[in-house]
Amino acid sequence: ALLPRELRTLLEEAKEMKWPFVPEKWQYKHDVGPEDKTNLQDMISARLPELLIYLKASIMVKDCVTAAAIVFLIDRFLYWLDASGELLRIAKALHRLQPAAPLGPQGLIRQARLSVSAGKLLKAEYILSSLINDNGATGTWRYAKESDRTLVQSVCLQIRGQILQKLGMWYEAAELIWASVVGYFKLPQPDKKGIATSLGILADIFASMNEKDYVRFQTSAEIDLRLLGEFSHRLLSAAEACKLAAAYSQYTPLFVLTAVNIRGTCLLSYSHSRDCPPERKKFYLCEAKESFEIGLLTKNEDSPVTSKQELHSFIKAAFCLTTVHRWLYGESERLRDMSRLCKEAMGKLDAYSASVAEDGDKGALAKGIMALVTSVKKGLQVRNFPNSDARSYVPDSYKGAVEKLTLRGEANFEKILAMHSQHHMSVCEVFENTCRIHKATSREAKMGACITTLKTETKCVDTVCTTEETVSKGKVTAKRCTASETRSCSERLSGQTTNKHIGSAVRKSSFEETEPLERVINEETGACGTCGNRSPATTAESSWCRLSKSSCSSSWEELPCGSSMPLVDPQAETENDSDLPCAGNLTYCYPAKSTVEHQLAASTPATPASAGRMSISDHFNSATTEEEEEKSQNMVNGAHGSTSPLSAWHSPAQLSKSRPGSAHPCPSPRGGALGSVQGSIPGEVLDARRLRDDDYARLLSGVEHSWLVQRLLPTGIFKVKQLQKAHSALLLKYSKKSGLWTGQETAVYIGDYLNVAKEGKQRNAFWIHFLHQEESLGRYVGKEYKEEKGLLHHFSDVERQMTAQYYVTEFNKRLYEQKVPTQIFYIPSAVLLILEDRTIIGCVSVEPYILGEFVKLSNNTKIVKNEYKATQYGLAYGHFCYEFSKGTDVVVDLQGWVTGNGKGLIYLTDPQIHSLNRKDVSHTNFGKRGIYYFFHNQHVECNEICHCLSLTRPIIE
Repeated sequence: ALLPRELRTLLEEAKEMKWPFVPEKWQYKHDVGPEDKTNLQDMISARLPELLIYLKASIMVKDCVTAAAIVFLIDRFLYWLDASGELLRIAKALHRLQPAAPLGPQGLIRQARLSVSAGKLLKAEYILSSLINDNGATGTWRYAKESDRTLVQSVCLQIRGQILQKLGMWYEAAELIWASVVGYFKLPQPDKKGIATSLGILADIFASMNEKDYVRFQTSAEIDLRLLGEFSHRLLSAAEACKLAAAYSQYTPLFVLTAVNIRGTCLLSYSHSRDCPPERKKFYLCEAKESFEIGLLTKNEDSPVTSKQELHSFIKAAFCLTTVHRWLYGESERLRDMSRLCKEAMGKLDAYSASVAEDGDKGALAKGIMALVTSVKKGLQVRNFPNSDARSYVPDSYKGAVEKLTLRGEANFEKILAMHSQHHMSVCEVFENTCRIHKATSREAKMGACITTLKTETKCVDTVCTTEETVSKGKVTAKRCTASETRSCSERLSGQTTNKHIGSAVRKSSFEETEPLERVINEETGACGTCGNRSPATTAESSWCRLSKSSCSSSWEELPCGSSMPLVDPQAETENDSDLPCAGNLTYCYPAKSTVEHQLAASTPATPASAGRMSISDHFNSATTEEEEEKSQNMVNGAHGSTSPLSAWHSPAQLSKSRPGSAHPCPSPRGGALGSVQGSIPGEVLDARRLRDDDYARLLSGVEHSWLVQRLLPTGIFKVKQLQKAHSALLLKYSKKSGLWTGQETAVYIGDYLNVAKEGKQRNAFWIHFLHQEESLGRYVGKEYKEEKGLLHHFSDVERQMTAQYYVTEFNKRLYEQKVPTQIFYIPSAVLLILEDRTIIGCVSVEPYILGEFVKLSNNTKIVKNEYKATQYGLAYGHFCYEFSKGTDVVVDLQGWVTGNGKGLIYLTDPQIHSLNRKDVSHTNFGKRGIYYFFHNQHVECNEICHCLSLTRPIIE
């Protein structure tokens, strides 16, 4: 009764399942009035304490329908506050408490978004494909109208497009994003928010796509880019798409900031491209400057910024504006100061992102970051723009574009869905097991995806959701949650969001009333007085608490309450508490204090279950060099065809809680300076490391690999030590289709080494965060050589990986044509040249972080692991590469992440290529001899995939 009428109405409509996503007032209106120019975030923010108390009260009386409606309503607000983890735990607990309670698709899609950011692509693909394939069904949820299904499917296609974007599949990603645009336009009233988001993503994809793919996309019969007005060049088309996106979402500051950042980046890139007329370069630089200024003006000094994505976006706008000023007006001490402020903000953002940061610290860090951004705004004299609408965040010059935004041509959304149905069905078949509660309640009819159907580990695909609990010999199986356990999650959420974002007044209003309930919960459940968890001997009510905060060792041993913690990835546990193995009875692990203070020794022995798997850094360079091949011959002969573990490959793949800026760094010490080898450096080497204006111009417009080799060869070798600090950098991406390396100015923060049980032989891996990464909330891994190496080793690694990706794209097309459901992806990789001013002081390669069990399927000589079904697809892929390259290349050394049955989705990284044409500085290319090894020792005879693709068996002597 204390809630305002408008909020009460929203809650009632949520309970009645009126819409699959909570709508903004302006989202579906063509003519927006003054009362519509508000955001749901503002309404929720003002009433969050009361809503959290209402949520807890609903759970206490087991009113799960109301509780689910509140979770639904506050989901998006808490997402922008980086607090979705706790809310999703409540949603899953509600499902266990009352499986019939309808949980809207928004919550399930939220889990998919978080999974993408955390590197759990298999899980995200399953959730999205299930929703699309099941016609948008989510458990007991019922749609008010058929168009709501189209909306859900459109959102799922949009996120799937972002996954392919993360994997570097630009053309395929663009197809899916366009499909989502068609779906949004098909609704009775076009979804302006959805269209704006998809146009921004499409623009980001265009910025990375090569020209050949863009022309192919533009001329496709299914695509009509007349919507954008300007589509003569991919970067100009992208800039126009972002202008439309900003105008369509002009009342939401973060959407505007994201769109204009992409617009400015595209215009800046176009000004450096070979296609930009010299006389127009200044014009496009000024357009880019305006875009970044618009973004910086979406918040004033007094407006709080409380999400990592928004902080990242503001730093990016400040950095890019500084870069544009440098190109317009030349270098100056003032611009150097602005660059230093941006790098300082990057360091604070890393600390903000660290899981060890306390709530109060995060608030202070956010204020500190925005203070630095404000200093850049003042230093670069950012001024307000003409704007006749005080509630709009875009200038008047943008607003006319909205009136003419229509989708021309006859796009058929059902036909588009059918085109992608093969993929969605195959992913659903791979993960066909749903939760047991869901099965029990849906015997009569298929009910679609379930909020707890999220388990997608490699070896086992069953989910943790049962109706019975057994305590036997200290092992506890999963069970349905009680109301008290569900309440405990809302308690934690109340405390977390209150501490972070509401302030002392709200803390008082919510916490003083909840303290008695906390004591009641502990008394009822027998929870540990220190950490709130229960021992295995007590009754069943503690299973949810253990599930929500548990971290488990490689052998999934039980840990007593308060014991030391294993080497695991904390964000993964936060984003998904259902990722537990399910062979036999599930064994829960009991956590220590909420801030992890202890870790198991890094020397944890491998268990039989780890056979075929390796540490996350082992794979970074485990290929055999020509010098090592002869030494390893005995091991090769002894292990060939065997299923026993290979000591050179296998070790526990356990990651620690180490995060960028973590207070628990890995044992390997960091220190020294990122720079040249010790001792005096010859003058010609120092001179070669200095990038001049013409070098910069060439790198930003795109250079061939041969030019790169000639230019960087004299730069010598570099030390391996790096500092935990921010640097200026040049991001260089390679396209096999165009044969060009194209640069982009950015800033990067190099964080902690990944803490692993066993280090790789040749390279170290570490967390890395850079402003121009494809996914601002995603996690990325950097790699450096342990020994002193020249820059070309990194460029060779990336060129090899992107060449493998080029081949695998063509391989996937052939599979799809033959209706083979498997898809193989190579994770995209790029090079970061670390700079001080314009002098190269180091180099690392970088790629998206993927979470899951890492397996080695083959090496680059004679070993192959045939017990994995995925190996057969990998060998057929190597055979395909040989035929597609006309007998010059074979991709080997297959390693990565695979789905439960070894089919469906396969993600690979760090390949080796035996080639007759390529020269490789790493000495892992055996040329003709390597191709002989492949066909005579690994791919001895063609398999069913080879026959399906009509591959010809070559005669190799």
